[in-house]
Amino acid sequence: MYLRPMRTDARSGPTLPFLVVFLSSACVMVIELVASRLIALHVGSNLYTWTSIIAVVLTGLTVGNLAGGALADRVGRRAGALLAWLLVAAGFSSLAIVVAVDPVFAGTVASLPLASRALLGVAIVFFVPAAVLGAVSPLAATWAISTRARLGFTVGTLYAVGSFGAIVGTLLTGFVLIAYVGSIAIMVGVAAVLALCGLTVHRRLPTLVGAVFVLTVAGVVLVGRPTWIPAAAAEHGEVVYVAETRYQTVAVAHDPWTGARTVVLDNLVHGFVVPEDPTLLVYPYIAAYAAAHEVARERAGRPLRSLHLGGGAFTLPRFVAAAFAGDEIVAVEIDPGVTMANHAAAGLPLPPPFEVVHADAREAVRDLAGAGRTFDLVYADAFTDYSIPYHLATVGFYRQLRAVLADDGAVLFNVIDDPRFPRMLASLVATAGVVFERVEVLAMGPDSDENARNTFVVVAGSGDLTAREVVDRAAAGGLEVAVRVAADLAGRLGGRPPVVLTDAFAPVERLVAHLYGR
Repeated sequence: MYLRPMRTDARSGPTLPFLVVFLSSACVMVIELVASRLIALHVGSNLYTWTSIIAVVLTGLTVGNLAGGALADRVGRRAGALLAWLLVAAGFSSLAIVVAVDPVFAGTVASLPLASRALLGVAIVFFVPAAVLGAVSPLAATWAISTRARLGFTVGTLYAVGSFGAIVGTLLTGFVLIAYVGSIAIMVGVAAVLALCGLTVHRRLPTLVGAVFVLTVAGVVLVGRPTWIPAAAAEHGEVVYVAETRYQTVAVAHDPWTGARTVVLDNLVHGFVVPEDPTLLVYPYIAAYAAAHEVARERAGRPLRSLHLGGGAFTLPRFVAAAFAGDEIVAVEIDPGVTMANHAAAGLPLPPPFEVVHADAREAVRDLAGAGRTFDLVYADAFTDYSIPYHLATVGFYRQLRAVLADDGAVLFNVIDDPRFPRMLASLVATAGVVFERVEVLAMGPDSDENARNTFVVVAGSGDLTAREVVDRAAAGGLEVAVRVAADLAGRLGGRPPVVLTDAFAPVERLVAHLYGR
């Protein structure tokens, strides 16, 4: 390929290399942030996914920096021309991300454990675009230096401009683009910006390059991600609602045979509800929550005040509102998009028949305690097997819950674990035991170790509500629930004591890693 020397005359301007570095650095951060949304439909959003994204992007940038520096030494004053081609290549590789995510994560790496799946999948999809963008800065620096005498000032300014571009890209993506544009459109925009930069840097690039790029963009926009609708939603009926929010992809599926609506966040089912009859409960652990509520209300002989952490389909708040008139219900859901999805496609009226607080659960509990509000029952339903918000599983958080709990109240929270080696469950029991006088465990289904995973409900508090009462009430409703002994759970860890989770040390990903490959 013949690379013509780049002219830096008044028309192109001596500031063009700095603009290229600014935009390419911004695009790197845009891609890095959007990457978490693109892969969340397959592997969720957790410590492993973010670690993989950051490590792969940094590795790509490192390799690109080295390669770009070597190329810059070879081409010298022709760096501008090579830079133009590189920017166009970065645009095409950004488009390739949109097309490659689903086949790689749903096919190539689908059978691997979660940590390996995240790392290898991210490497396959995102390494090349990061490496290509990493080569931009050395070439832009060489181009800029070749036209300027003040070497130190030029290099320093390029570093500063690159850092500023990364800051702008981060803020723009996190606060605006993801919420209002969507992942696919963002990636197409990144590709267009990079390609236009290339065409601006070297105006003699063949017209064919621009034409091919436009056709490629059109193809990506038309085809998009073939399976961008969460597969977990499609498995539960007709997908009637999909939206990207600031936090996740929210989808709602409708089963025309049962009338059930399934709410899926990223690619994990977070709840079922039948809008015409919210007292119909699908998940056994939700039915166990309902049994506990019935027992506590009968014991109190009055309406209860209940706090529900985690929205999903708002299944339990809807049940309580429908079954127990007069109860005070507060539901905390961090994502307003989840509430809107329930309203738009899952029959939730606005305003709902209960109070909704849009905030992080820990922030909401702190504010409720500051307002002097207390609750008879607290239901924590924010955990899944792939995603456990660590800050909602610590001694510090349970102390906050204790502050909003009535003297005879109880906290109930669910967790998925392997009953044969219940590391996460045993740790949560030990952690809750630091704060609450009594901690008991309910296993959904018969007391058996045959299944590799099961859902458990932990009942903690200092009041009179006992696990045995919940079991008896659940049995009366046809639900089989077994009581697990906390000491027995700890004894299954091979002699290792359960980890007490604190705000300073809460390795929840390690404690549930044995579930990821199943």
